[in-house]
Amino acid sequence: MRMGLLAESLSQNGHNVVWWSSTFIHGSKDYYSNCYKKIQISGHEKLILLHSQVSYKKNISLQRLIYHHNLGIEFRKHCEEEEQPDIILCSYPIVQFCIEAEHYAKKNNIPLIVDVRDLWPDIFVRAFPQNMHKIVRMGLFPLDIQANYVMKRADAIIGVVPSMVQWGLQRAHRKKTRMDQVIYIGSTSNLADNQEELKLALEKWNLLGVNKSTWNLCFVGTLSSNSLDLSTCIEAAKGISKEYPDFRLIICGDGDGRENYKKLAANSKNIIFAGWCDKYQIQSLFSIGNAGLYPYKNWDDFKNAFGNKIVKYMSGGLPVVSSLTGFSKKYIEKYRIGLVYREKDQNSLKKVIKSLIVNPEKSKSMGVKAKKCFNKDFDVLVINNKFEKLMSEIIERVEKR
Repeated sequence: MRMGLLAESLSQNGHNVVWWSSTFIHGSKDYYSNCYKKIQISGHEKLILLHSQVSYKKNISLQRLIYHHNLGIEFRKHCEEEEQPDIILCSYPIVQFCIEAEHYAKKNNIPLIVDVRDLWPDIFVRAFPQNMHKIVRMGLFPLDIQANYVMKRADAIIGVVPSMVQWGLQRAHRKKTRMDQVIYIGSTSNLADNQEELKLALEKWNLLGVNKSTWNLCFVGTLSSNSLDLSTCIEAAKGISKEYPDFRLIICGDGDGRENYKKLAANSKNIIFAGWCDKYQIQSLFSIGNAGLYPYKNWDDFKNAFGNKIVKYMSGGLPVVSSLTGFSKKYIEKYRIGLVYREKDQNSLKKVIKSLIVNPEKSKSMGVKAKKCFNKDFDVLVINNKFEKLMSEIIERVEKR
């Protein structure tokens, strides 16, 4: 979404954009197309979908490494077919994509920006027991070399949070320059304009026992069995509902943990599993919501995340309830846009939720501040302007060499 929104914005501003992506959809683990494809989206924007016959089901797997390798080869095969760009912006990972982009950039004297999106290959370590981490770390040495190679050769390193920029700079073995920047995840306000659809969505929520009279804690996301602290939230919700019968925990999304979470909820009428929701359902839910839930585990590679779900809650004017201890905690507390509970501690979460329930003015104030912060820091127009300004400055510097 980040690159797609940027490509659209740049093309609308008159820049010619070639957006390289894949036929494989990471989220659904399915193919959009079964072959290499070029799509002319507009007069200034072209989408090129590279194809790998090898795909993957698990995010941390050998198949994913092979998939990455194949995409790098495909880019090398087709990149010379296109007109040379003035600058290249490459998301990291995919590592092999970045390596091939660097080779192409160096060959043609084109500046390269690397956008660090994930701490690859560090994320592989947590897939193994603690007593195996040193051995796994040694086995990842070839991937570490690749990561260092990419970062050292980037003209600029950017990331969605400060820790990702710092991670890239450490691998590059250099100090930060003005070109190395934090550019947050951007989002649109996503205001659906079909009032009839919104009205129907509100009626559906009402049938599920969710309305303006209930106190609604909203979760929107993939129901992962590993990365979420949702079990704590469900236990806390069951406890709170005994004291506050109008409390609702609304869980929107699907994933491999859905059935286990439903069993844990034990058919509680206060916990609603809504499944996948469209934009009308989400916007209508936020319009009657009281807070947005961001319950993720504090893994080393994730605790500093500031994901698009937090941004979505902010765009809807909802205070954020989060379990993360890194950058999001600092941002939430600095700007007073929500509250943070201790991961795996249902009493801590119950205390946070109760403080919002019994202090409606405080909760409302946090929601207003969240919306203001969204407009200032995360609106896609703000984010895309930062990207365009950075890219223009780097191009100018290269031309003056």
